[in-house]
Amino acid sequence: MKIVNIDNVYAWLYLFSSVPQMIFTAWAFSRCFELKVSQKVYYIAFTGLSFAHLVPQIFFGLYVPAKTFVLLALQIVLMWLMSKSGIVKAIIFNGFDMVINMLLEFALFLSFFGIFITNNGITTDVYTSERVVGSVLFTTLSLPLKYLLAAVWNKIAGKKQSKLRMSLIAFPVAQVLVITAIVSSFSQVYMNILKVDILLVTTIGLVIFAIADLIYMFFISDIEKKNALELEVNSMKYARQLEEQHFKQIEEKRYEVAKIRHDINNQLASIKSMVHSRHIEQAEELIGELENTVRNTQEYSYCSIPVVNAVISEKNKEAEKYGIQ
Repeated sequence: MKIVNIDNVYAWLYLFSSVPQMIFTAWAFSRCFELKVSQKVYYIAFTGLSFAHLVPQIFFGLYVPAKTFVLLALQIVLMWLMSKSGIVKAIIFNGFDMVINMLLEFALFLSFFGIFITNNGITTDVYTSERVVGSVLFTTLSLPLKYLLAAVWNKIAGKKQSKLRMSLIAFPVAQVLVITAIVSSFSQVYMNILKVDILLVTTIGLVIFAIADLIYMFFISDIEKKNALELEVNSMKYARQLEEQHFKQIEEKRYEVAKIRHDINNQLASIKSMVHSRHIEQAEELIGELENTVRNTQEYSYCSIPVVNAVISEKNKEAEKYGIQ
């Protein structure tokens, strides 16, 4: 195996300017998910993966077909093994990360009219100052975008314990396919290297986009149903609180009435004592008034539960007030 570019300073600069791209992705992932290993081990593993991806191409002239997608698969597996999150999260996160990379590369490609080439694109082993500049720009601009990805992910999906459905993978997959087709249509060089049928890739991407839209509509419908159920539950909780408050008031009133009845009974005993003292007329008049008062506070027994009896008695009084039999 022949070693090439060993004395090319631009090849070395390209290598060291490209490695941080993967490190930024690893850093963004670590902000969103809990790791099984230490940060040091995590970053060493991703640095090793970066060199394993770039060194054979730069210094040995080896090219792996669809190397970007191979690298993506390796990143997903590495993140899955080193984090406490499921593989679905790793796939979705890296899918959106790849969308960001492709959009950024395409934007820079259009801006510089193909002067530079990053490690995600052309497979040629010619490393020049323009190519290094392109890689440095790509690496520099990717940092705030990876930070934004992590911030948005944490805000929407949650940081640690959120669960994502496998069907969400349709979104980044569709975007990658459509972006690939667009990039290929703008660049004959890309078209020759990727060797893709633009119409076929675009069609597949649009079909997956349509599926993703259906999934999105399903999620929105599901969220609306949950919101409606939550609103109904909250309404029932509020009604229950009002009932409990009302029952508490009735129970307090029942205890108060019981105390009043007790006091009245004591007074009746006193009145009866007055009768024995020969104050007959006054005693009988007072007895009649007190008996009427006690009778009005009487609690009828509808069942064996005192609180229920109190509630029914209260409702009966309300019904009589409005002429309801």
